[in-house]
Amino acid sequence: MIQDTSWLSYKVRLLCILFDVFVLFVGITLQIRKLRIEKDRAARLALENEINLYKEKERISRDLHDSVGSQLTIVTSSLDNAIYLAEKQKLGIDKIEKINEYVREAIQSLRDSIWVTHQKRITFLDFETRLNTYLSKSFDGLLTFTADFKEIQNTVELSSIQAINLFRVLQEAIQNTVKHASANAISIKAKLYSLSFTF
Repeated sequence: MIQDTSWLSYKVRLLCILFDVFVLFVGITLQIRKLRIEKDRAARLALENEINLYKEKERISRDLHDSVGSQLTIVTSSLDNAIYLAEKQKLGIDKIEKINEYVREAIQSLRDSIWVTHQKRITFLDFETRLNTYLSKSFDGLLTFTADFKEIQNTVELSSIQAINLFRVLQEAIQNTVKHASANAISIKAKLYSLSFTF
């Protein structure tokens, strides 16, 4: 049995205070470490977001340069040619119509690029809506178009890059079909892991 003395109670109190200080020190150290880890993770995420934003800006500028830039270059040279023909009084309406077509294509490409930049993920329902809008504006009354994306429209999503690439492939295929096959009806059906194109 330990006798109750003032010296012993002083040692016990001191030991308790030292233990409390030690626990407090360990707790503060762990909290500082946790805050530092969270701060590093937040900085890393911010850097990754900045890199992703830079990559997206690069992709958009490349897409605009490749599509709209080249089309506007054609428009510029066509206008130069039209000015020359106008001076010689040989400018025909067909030349002006062709320039108008180039301008419309450039506007369409710009709209397509803007469409995908506003969305990170695109469902096939959104894709089908965009494709129908393009077709109604481009081939109004000249083309019957049906798209069947029902099987995948709510289960599969596209990234913005996948969506614009698929859109451009279908756009080119439709234009070539109308131009070279004189088609007046096109049907596109998408299934999981397959895409069919008939006219």
